Amino acid sequence: MAGDAKKGVWCRLGEVRGLFQRVKERLVDGINEGFYRYTLFVYDFPCWFIWVPVLMALLMGVGILNRTEEYAPMKLYAIPDSQAMQDQARLTELFGTMPRVTYLLVEGIDGQNLLQAHILRALDRLDRQVANLTVTVDGKTYGYEDPRYESVCVKDGTGRCEHESVVQLYPPKEWKTDYGDDRNYEVDFTKSLNYPYHLQFRLDSSWSRNDSSLIRWPVPLLAANVTLEPEGCIEGCKVKAAEALLFRWLLRRNGSDDFWDPVLLAWEQAWLDLVWEQIPVFEEIGVRLVRNARRSVDDELEESTRLGLLDYARYVIGGIIIFSYCAIVNFSTIPHRSKSLPAFFGCFAVLWAVMFSAGLYYSLGFVHVPPIEATPFLCMGIGVDDMFVIFNSYALAVKVTDPRERVAVAIKDCGISITITTLTNLIAFGVGASSDYLSIRNFCIITFLALLMGYFYALTFFLASVCLDAKREAAGKGPYLETWCNTCRKRRRSSTPTPALKSAQPPPPPAAEEHHDPEQPQPDSTTEPEHEQEHHSVSISASHPSTPSRTSSPPPAALDTFELAALQLKAQELTIRQRRASTTSTTSTTSSSRQHGCSSGGFFGVHLGYEDGWDEARDGPMADVEEPVGTVGRKVRWAFRRFWGRWVTIPAVKVVTLLLFAGYLAVSVWGVTRMTTGLDLLWLTPEDSYYRVFWSRYFTSFTSYGEDVFVVFPNRQEWWKKEVREEYMAYEDRLRSGGYASDQVFSGMYEFYTRTDQATLEEEEDDPQGFTAELRKFLSKKEIKILASDFKFDEERENLLAYKLRFFASPDVSGAKLMTRSREDCHIAAEGPGGLECFPYGEYFPYYEQDVSIVQSTLLNMGYALIAVLLVSMFLMRDWQCWVLVMVMLVTIDVGLFGFLDFWDLKLNMMSMVCLILSVGFSVDYTTHMCHTFSHCVGPTRNHRVAETLILMGNPLLQGVVSTFLSMLVILTMRSFIFVIFFRMMTLVLWIGFGHGIILLPVILSLIGPKNDSHSHTHTHTAPEPTKTISMCASDNNNREGDSGTKAGQLISGQQIVGQQPAPSLWDTSEGDGVTTETDGREGEGEGDASCGHGEGEGVGAFSPPFISHLPSLASSSPSGSETSATRRQGDVPSP
Repeated sequence: MAGDAKKGVWCRLGEVRGLFQRVKERLVDGINEGFYRYTLFVYDFPCWFIWVPVLMALLMGVGILNRTEEYAPMKLYAIPDSQAMQDQARLTELFGTMPRVTYLLVEGIDGQNLLQAHILRALDRLDRQVANLTVTVDGKTYGYEDPRYESVCVKDGTGRCEHESVVQLYPPKEWKTDYGDDRNYEVDFTKSLNYPYHLQFRLDSSWSRNDSSLIRWPVPLLAANVTLEPEGCIEGCKVKAAEALLFRWLLRRNGSDDFWDPVLLAWEQAWLDLVWEQIPVFEEIGVRLVRNARRSVDDELEESTRLGLLDYARYVIGGIIIFSYCAIVNFSTIPHRSKSLPAFFGCFAVLWAVMFSAGLYYSLGFVHVPPIEATPFLCMGIGVDDMFVIFNSYALAVKVTDPRERVAVAIKDCGISITITTLTNLIAFGVGASSDYLSIRNFCIITFLALLMGYFYALTFFLASVCLDAKREAAGKGPYLETWCNTCRKRRRSSTPTPALKSAQPPPPPAAEEHHDPEQPQPDSTTEPEHEQEHHSVSISASHPSTPSRTSSPPPAALDTFELAALQLKAQELTIRQRRASTTSTTSTTSSSRQHGCSSGGFFGVHLGYEDGWDEARDGPMADVEEPVGTVGRKVRWAFRRFWGRWVTIPAVKVVTLLLFAGYLAVSVWGVTRMTTGLDLLWLTPEDSYYRVFWSRYFTSFTSYGEDVFVVFPNRQEWWKKEVREEYMAYEDRLRSGGYASDQVFSGMYEFYTRTDQATLEEEEDDPQGFTAELRKFLSKKEIKILASDFKFDEERENLLAYKLRFFASPDVSGAKLMTRSREDCHIAAEGPGGLECFPYGEYFPYYEQDVSIVQSTLLNMGYALIAVLLVSMFLMRDWQCWVLVMVMLVTIDVGLFGFLDFWDLKLNMMSMVCLILSVGFSVDYTTHMCHTFSHCVGPTRNHRVAETLILMGNPLLQGVVSTFLSMLVILTMRSFIFVIFFRMMTLVLWIGFGHGIILLPVILSLIGPKNDSHSHTHTHTAPEPTKTISMCASDNNNREGDSGTKAGQLISGQQIVGQQPAPSLWDTSEGDGVTTETDGREGEGEGDASCGHGEGEGVGAFSPPFISHLPSLASSSPSGSETSATRRQGDVPSP
């Protein structure tokens, strides 16, 4: 019973699989037929498909005038609803916006000592100029420390502007009771500075001696590269000299919660201009000034990414490079076969698509972000890929004589391929459009629209140009542009007979077709037929060895793409072996064997053997399978057929390739272990940016201190309780010993707890008002007063509402680690007995958020893209082995991309993440084209079919990767590092994907590729008698698809199995569950699964022999006894 139930489950699964396969085949066949009929319609009305899309692009392109730009880094590269942004909002609510810090780095040229009186006096004058600097915005004047105007500075606990400079460490020469409104006094710069802390009185906001504070200045934050005396001392030292000084001004506009307040931006710009004017003045005294305001990074990013005249010139140069390349590779020395003009149309199709999508994008209200400037180059690279695929299919349809049908056949052959690749690219960009980052999201949205419209323009504007060029080519020789214009002026209504009618008409004699091609050689021509034979007369002889029959039987069908490649491969192998046999001295037996193409193969030999030679009575003239001279891509296809197509069948080459791939994986995995994350804003600015210069010099001099971080305690804590006090002191210990904070921690609560008598604190454990009063009293002390602004009391100043401390981070700790560890310490404090809630926040924390989640986010988005690609491949690719191999290749490609990031000085960040997501769409192009073509090739062994696949797809894949790479080269001239990241990542994507598709995947397909399913290659022809077909050499049986052991001793040779009676049109691949037969033009049924108790298994359909499936067969083609070449070729052979 259990066995029957198990069989029943398997039966149901088999039925579901069969249903899915039938639905998929009908879907693919319907799409193929749709492409065929659509192309016929475009051929009849080509001019409409040229002018209408152009007008659409021009009209929609007007929307570009609505373009608005966004360059603020916080909006572009930070997650809007991240934890850091939420913390920023809480900090702003409690203490105002995060201060905007303005820095001035002062360096002594050639190591000059800056603590000289004349230099300090010059710096003091500059410092006072800054204090009196004012700006006017909307008719109102604002200043920094000028009491006459509203201040834009951050006030500390003394009421003075929070400004840090070394000149404040020196006392006045004369202390006064009142310094008046001008507040000028002479400073005594002859005094020495103590190290590491210097105590100095500073006048408070009233500028009165009676109202002053005692500041404990941390000298290492203000002076660097110091010389101490006595030499080698650590504590209680005197500063003898300093080679670098740091000035800091902190800005905030009271009452404004806008970090980018226009008043602050205006003051910062005025400050930058002031310092710029002072730079040459200070250089005269041997001092270098290096400036940096908070707006500097915004300005530099905008400067590096905003398009100027030079950038537009780069676009033009890039376009010229791509246009020239496409025109050159599609140029032919035979003028009427040249495809340079349609190649220009293909490039313009991409430009129209970009124009249309850009107009639509900006009309919908999306803002322009810097990465969008790479979209035209990216779309150009992808768009010309489709162009090369279409050109390649058109060239391989050379045996189709009618130009209208030839274009339709070409589009039908490649339509599924470019549809799959377009869908996968759209899926990748669709996944990227869900990103939380504004820059990535908008970049993916506009590129998604551009690629979608690129697909539309390729099948309208560009396809119409191909149709016109096919008409021109069929017209023969003549002035190129004149024949083109003539075909444009002639609107062809569908006067060509339909396929059904055409099949019933007798074919014209060969002589009648010679007028189509002026180059057709005469019978007495001495030109070698291999180089001069034309497709207009070849198609008949290639399909039938003799002149067309004048009986009522239907005409033979022309060679299709797959049959042509198979016969070209056979002709090449026989020619090569005959040439070798004629130049080597061997025995007559060996010579005879090699003359028929049979080779022993071996570990270092090519495994493309044939048992018999070329029989013109059966195969037609050998010259007929050669492409005509001047066919676009002919030489590249010959190179793939002659070299890599043969080498990939050599076992030794396969072993070497797999070993190299294993090494590639090992190196990639090692690189993954070295991968780092992070996006430094310095990288996004130009290399010569003063912002980048400042930070590089700052970290050279001030090596012990990184960015400043606030830790906020937002809630009303019970600070008076012992458990809260102990919890806080434990937090301070973790902070100071955690390794992520430097020795500079400014904590008013820590000072209160450590300086207040413990007995007093214990007495106030049950007295909140007493605790608050004691705290206020402590904050009024001269040496503590400056920290009073870190405490926020209620209006009655009876309750402490919030508190914050500040520390400088260690520069040796990464930003992500700094944020994570400081948050962890706050989490520990919140979970402790005191329940002390806190959160850290630094100015760059919003950017560090991506470092924490970038790996998870990247893998998740790539997983979504891979699943979507899998679903597309399952429905549009015939064999399950194909889409499995596609997925495996994509995974190994992505592993390589992750691994090679570190080798090219790249980190995993939002820019490289989007390139990794896009790699799914890009890489699938190569693997999909190869697998899809392989599954439809007609060779008897995997080796044959791999070689055929390289013949068919090697050229467009090579041209596609080169053209895309060329389009990326212009990006290198851009100033922003965004484009450098993009170029490096896309270069890795292109060449690693190309290597997998052209080198590794053919080897794997030759070993474990899908078997030759004859159902997909059913070709029926009428013929007077059966003909023995070509079979592989016996020595090549080890690579034969199927198990030869089931038919021991039987050589399968075309329509006859040795040892049995001849059968009509039989090619037994020994793959399925039964034997393939053809009866009355119907497909035979296999035996199916015997365990299911019926014979509905997936049998192998009728199939005429590989390599020469165009040859005569005993079976009738249809009940009516006729079948058109288009129906036979396109209805039964899926496109590559």
